[in-house]
Amino acid sequence: VGAHQGGYPWKGQNNTIAKFNQAIKDGANIVEMDVRLTKDKVVVVYHDDTACSTAVENLTYAEIKNCEKNIELFEDVLDAINGRAIINAEFKIPGVTVDAIKLVQKHNAYDWVYFQTKASRDVYYLARNTDNRIALNYKTVNDTELDWALSLNDPYLVILEMEKDMANPTNIKKSHEYN
Repeated sequence: VGAHQGGYPWKGQNNTIAKFNQAIKDGANIVEMDVRLTKDKVVVVYHDDTACSTAVENLTYAEIKNCEKNIELFEDVLDAINGRAIINAEFKIPGVTVDAIKLVQKHNAYDWVYFQTKASRDVYYLARNTDNRIALNYKTVNDTELDWALSLNDPYLVILEMEKDMANPTNIKKSHEYN
């Protein structure tokens, strides 16, 4: 069971430790979140492109915290979850990739964190070149991308996400053959 941004917002702010903890208490096995990098190289859990009417990457963490009280540090989320659920973290911008992976290394969270690279080969390669053991998700948008991803034989490419029209019996069978 996955909780997107910590789950449906019946109450509480999404993408917060409190929301992730509630989702785990309610039975979620996976908590999804978005990670971004601030101007001063702080990895934050934040969905939107802007905070305080400015692009997140153009603000320091202190500046964002001044107007967005519920913003969390990715490192604090790692400390709080600590393997109680799987973290599915989406790189919202390529610039966050290396710093976010370094935090997973620091917390030895390899078994319970994976990152979404979306349909970007560049982000996939950046992540893979940063750490060959980090678990990744790659989104395939056509058969060429699916064949490319499968040809990698990457044991840490743990999820291949498919567009709806690609989730057909042939592609699913092909993916299963590659494990």
